[in-house]
Amino acid sequence: MDDVAERWRVHPEEVQEVPAPFFFPEHLERIAGFGPLTDRQFQMNVIERRLVHHDATLAYRLRGALVQNGFVYSQGLSHAFTFRRRPWVGGVPERELDEAALVTEALSTKWFGDFLFNECSAGLLAQEQVDTLIREEALSRHGLEYAQIFGLRYEAVRAAYVHELMLVRDIGMNANRRARLRRMREMVQAAFPLSDPKKVPRGVFIVRGRSGSARILRNEPELVEAMSARGIAHVTSDEPLDALLPQCMGAQLVISVDGSQQNHGLMAMREGGFLLSLQPPDRVNLDTKIRTDALGFGYGFLIGEGSSSGFRIELEDILRLLARAGYAL
Repeated sequence: MDDVAERWRVHPEEVQEVPAPFFFPEHLERIAGFGPLTDRQFQMNVIERRLVHHDATLAYRLRGALVQNGFVYSQGLSHAFTFRRRPWVGGVPERELDEAALVTEALSTKWFGDFLFNECSAGLLAQEQVDTLIREEALSRHGLEYAQIFGLRYEAVRAAYVHELMLVRDIGMNANRRARLRRMREMVQAAFPLSDPKKVPRGVFIVRGRSGSARILRNEPELVEAMSARGIAHVTSDEPLDALLPQCMGAQLVISVDGSQQNHGLMAMREGGFLLSLQPPDRVNLDTKIRTDALGFGYGFLIGEGSSSGFRIELEDILRLLARAGYAL
């Protein structure tokens, strides 16, 4: 891309010290598999590393770019922002734009957590330079709601010729990106202010909906009831944001099965809070720790018994791990 685009560095690479997660070492013996696009080496690195290298944030400007069917074409360059196969390129673009930014990535078209933490944070950066973000795929209901909160101005474009197209490489959780994530939290909390700080629950259990890949916690109703008896509220992730986020706002603890719904808690919980992620043994994915580290939250995980189509987490394990982390219930 350097051969055909103007490039500038938004923020340099850096190294960050991160805390250890809370977990039971014997639970690692239960691991039978990992989530998509990851492996044992990467996940063990998330657990073990204490110094993290963050890549620099880079921005690019392409002069004369065709955006079509999930790909960008410019002066011999081809850049994908989709998991689809490369399509046939042809026809007349339906739109012509003077300038725009494309911050969508393949991950953010498939997983909501990546949309929220990757695409939205990159969108805030891009809109410092250009007014319009272009996107092929329609946003989900929650995606639309968050985009409105963050002031992201999207235009739906399937095929367009853009005279000046801005792209962002924003992989590392460097200080610039962490600042944008904190700004996103501030905007969410301003959109849903606490009506009565005295009524904030100590924590919230976010119940995973039925959308997305199956991760069915068989004893979830029992755990929700036991947590409720200990002052932990619960909310279902299928609700609209104006119902979901006020119930999470200001919580010290967030407990949830691994999945994108955890990220609502990261937007709403109080500073210095703690996330406990409940993991099926055949689909372990600890990537959310990268986000809790960026925001200064604690992170813990438990690995259940069973499989993603039906697994159990014992209440005793939840209580023991929370007590170890300093959140005895």
